[in-house]
Amino acid sequence: MEPNMKNSALKLLGLITLTLTVACGDNTAAPMISEIETIVLYDYEVEDHYITEIDYRNGNEVDLVSVYSGNTQIGNKSFYYDIDDNVVTRIDYNYESSALNFTMLADYNSDLQLTKLFRPNASPDESIKLGYQQDRLASLRSSDYNVSHDYNFNGELERSTKDDLEISLRWTDGLIKSLRETLSGDSVKTDFFYDDDRLHDVSTDEFMSLITYDDQGRITEIHTMYLHYPIDVYTTYRYQEGTVAGVQPTPAFFGGDHFGMDGKPLTEIPAITLDGFNIL
Repeated sequence: MEPNMKNSALKLLGLITLTLTVACGDNTAAPMISEIETIVLYDYEVEDHYITEIDYRNGNEVDLVSVYSGNTQIGNKSFYYDIDDNVVTRIDYNYESSALNFTMLADYNSDLQLTKLFRPNASPDESIKLGYQQDRLASLRSSDYNVSHDYNFNGELERSTKDDLEISLRWTDGLIKSLRETLSGDSVKTDFFYDDDRLHDVSTDEFMSLITYDDQGRITEIHTMYLHYPIDVYTTYRYQEGTVAGVQPTPAFFGGDHFGMDGKPLTEIPAITLDGFNIL
């Protein structure tokens, strides 16, 4: 398998995301995922096999997210909470190479909005400060970092920009109909198709993702087919009962960080992902 094809297929692996939101009860948008299995096929043969295991503490707080390639662990992330408020205040990133390991800390305001991300002992200029307008995340700023989010009159995320990257969303009747990503003048459009108000498939000129649900309305499988290469990616979700505290899991298709695990759109971009704090 050629490296560029493989990288294209594996791009999906980084798209499972968690947003910072306190959830309780039986919420199909934010269920407790115990395991994610990803199989990459090239010409109908298994090219790669990944397992992501999610461990919890105190019932439903994310503790450790571990990723395995075959039987080898290639990385993990440890999540730490403010126990009283169920918000993530620290994430430790651990990789195969210890030289890549680091820790990120988070501060919140009295409304439990994430206001600052920073590394221990780093210069204050390197910290990322988050700004809000009408309770919606509007900006992320540091000395060399600038992200902005714009919303429509319904409070739905409409545009995100960072340097020469722009992500635009088109909404109709509370549903995301398309997403356009533009980078340095090059543009890619992703279309979203629904069965009633629940996502059924996602497509671009390069691939199509088909989505399957269980009897409780949770996504159980995403099958992504690349249209110009013999590549198939199967992502399977396994659950335990309950709703995850303080985070919002999101599914593994392009644009998936704009959706819950019930296949319905989120109005804000997630603040935390399985890769860590989401700063676009």
